[in-house]
Amino acid sequence: MSIEVQDDGRAKLNVDKLGALGEPKSLTWLRGRVERMLPKIDLPDLLFEVNAWTGFLDAFVHLGDGTTRMKDLSTSVVALLVSEACDIGLAPVVNPAHEALTRARLVHVDQYYLRADTIAAANGRLIAAQAEVPIVKFWGEGLLASVDGLRFVVPVRTVSAAPSPKYFGFKRGITWLNAVNDQVAGIGQMVVPGTPRGVLTAVISLSDPLEVAAGVGDGSPVTRFGSVAGGLMCRSVAIHHDGRQQGVKVALTPLGARAIYGMPAAVLAHRLVPLDELLGALGVELADRLRAASTWAAPFALLDELLLRAVGRGAGSDRVRRMRPEVAEAWRRLVAARGRVQVGAVAAELGWSRRHLTERFRGELGPSPKTFARVLRFEHAHDLATARDPVPWADVATISGYADQAHLVRDRTEFTCRTPTAWRHSEVLLGTG
Repeated sequence: MSIEVQDDGRAKLNVDKLGALGEPKSLTWLRGRVERMLPKIDLPDLLFEVNAWTGFLDAFVHLGDGTTRMKDLSTSVVALLVSEACDIGLAPVVNPAHEALTRARLVHVDQYYLRADTIAAANGRLIAAQAEVPIVKFWGEGLLASVDGLRFVVPVRTVSAAPSPKYFGFKRGITWLNAVNDQVAGIGQMVVPGTPRGVLTAVISLSDPLEVAAGVGDGSPVTRFGSVAGGLMCRSVAIHHDGRQQGVKVALTPLGARAIYGMPAAVLAHRLVPLDELLGALGVELADRLRAASTWAAPFALLDELLLRAVGRGAGSDRVRRMRPEVAEAWRRLVAARGRVQVGAVAAELGWSRRHLTERFRGELGPSPKTFARVLRFEHAHDLATARDPVPWADVATISGYADQAHLVRDRTEFTCRTPTAWRHSEVLLGTG
């Protein structure tokens, strides 16, 4: 440690970086001894072995009557648990030659047996069984906990692994949040998938730059943004972080986005753009002043001030007032009905043909009115499914206007690249439900 006096007379404290401590020989010996004691076993076999001790697979009961069982159900459940825990999708565990491992069977079991309540019940059985192990009583009473983030390179292609030059070089990797206490250990993936919404979103990071991919599991590159604006999306985006992220999110209607950005929402459709590219120096000022805010209320006042300046800057421009009132009214009706309205009926009420409305709507907002209605309906279903007291999937489908649960599953898989159970479970892990 040293103190350096700079040219301006200010003192600078320099602290040397601590070096890593070497591992003691006793730790190396212990690690080797434990590794030799551990049997080499496939993960599915391990789950079946643990089930023989605990019966945790019996907690996965049917959504309908809570008792329905089927032949070799445990095999299907184990395959799905491995698929979701390893984030590899269904393809590696599907076996058409085995009835319990066909794709149709796995999709059915995933929809009706793997739910937040059955997963919680299964975990409860595992925790109760662990508490009966004699050595556990020496660890504590479950009151001491620790949470930390970790990153690692993933050697195989998975749904959520993505490139990050800062952490993984030219390879792909993933960030996880590791939570452990003196009774129970758990691990949760911290890739935050953003659900498609019927608004345009802008995010200003107040800490490290955002690492955002314009897709989940589709190979979309991860881009770093200090602040970012996105148009209307028909696919989820993924925000990668280590569990510590601070920022301000602004949701804009298409009319609001046109007033602030000075351009139709269609220009930004399915895109992620640095905010300062849209707002120029005003975007830079907005980010700098938000990060310098010293109280919780200050950012909201700053947003009001600077966004009103952005609106005033373009108030005299014709491009801000160019949205046809018929398009604005169609957007309002779709939003009010949460997508549960026939586009043809809306067009007829506006005095336009469906084709003409579709062309005008797409030119202003980006997606067609039918696609936008699907996003709104899915947004409603997502909010129901991730509420503090989520309702069953069948009820979610009915309330949000889907023909049946299979219809909801198709939309959710298309929009998020994940099954309903995997998506709801990730929301639970992240505490958004």
